[in-house]
Amino acid sequence: EQVLLLLYGPEFANEVPAFVILMVAAGLGYAATFLQAAATAARTLRAQVVVIGFAILATAVLCIWLVPPYGVTGAALAVCGGAVVELMGNAYLVRTFLRAFDSVSAPSPAQEE
Repeated sequence: EQVLLLLYGPEFANEVPAFVILMVAAGLGYAATFLQAAATAARTLRAQVVVIGFAILATAVLCIWLVPPYGVTGAALAVCGGAVVELMGNAYLVRTFLRAFDSVSAPSPAQEE
């Protein structure tokens, strides 16, 4: 609480749960960024736009739904939800690419002989 008071003032000093949730969202976001770099290397650029669009949409809908009853904590939960959507979307893109790559690069039984 002391750090929050010093950094953000008295308005946010009591919002420790929201900052913990934001730290979880940041961790999820870092993992999503890691997978996004892999998806970029796989050249799935258009699909990434769709993933980011869904993450933004999820965050907006969750904000509309969670902020009025829960305030700052609801906003933090919404950001966390958007990070989950982005992480799952990027994981799907990378998994799909790796499966396609594996099926192309794996030798057929006839080629092994």
